[in-house]
Amino acid sequence: QYHIDNLAPNLLEGKLFVRGYSKDDRALYISRAHLFEARGYDTEWFLKYNIYTLERAIACTERATDGEIEKVIAIFDLGQYSNKVRTPLTLSKDITFCLRDHYPERLEKVFMIDAPFLFRAFYNLVYPFIDNDTKQKIVFVTGDKEKEEKLGNMISKDQSMLFMQPGGEMDTDLDMKAYLYETPFDFTCEEERNE
Repeated sequence: QYHIDNLAPNLLEGKLFVRGYSKDDRALYISRAHLFEARGYDTEWFLKYNIYTLERAIACTERATDGEIEKVIAIFDLGQYSNKVRTPLTLSKDITFCLRDHYPERLEKVFMIDAPFLFRAFYNLVYPFIDNDTKQKIVFVTGDKEKEEKLGNMISKDQSMLFMQPGGEMDTDLDMKAYLYETPFDFTCEEERNE
């Protein structure tokens, strides 16, 4: 059953969510790698909660742009990445193939923020399975200067979390329960509705 109650145990921990928009109204799909350590990887649900979050980012983007834009921006917080939180290679390949086969051309950019050497070594194992178009969209960003240069042109500080760029104004504490159960599917975390 693909129901929010089944996804909630992993999503309530704030591992994956949609929060903020780029300057051209693309929703930001956020993954906080270090939080996966709390419960590990649930093979059965790993794809499902990643797909749920991607579908939600796409819906937010389409609503914000009146359907003119369909691509989102994915941002991976890798600053606290370690072997404890490393996605098993088989799951990494599964999500890569799923994105390639079912979500072609849905990613505008993929930012890998503060990736340590360990992640880069793991990335080299997954790299051959990533299609060429997606490879061109992946950008590694390390340190404040690169964050300002590479993300600052696309995402304003009021839409950034602190790990994304210096002076990011979005609070890191999230009300994930409200996001999952009260916020409309096509709205980002903490986005206000104009009713």
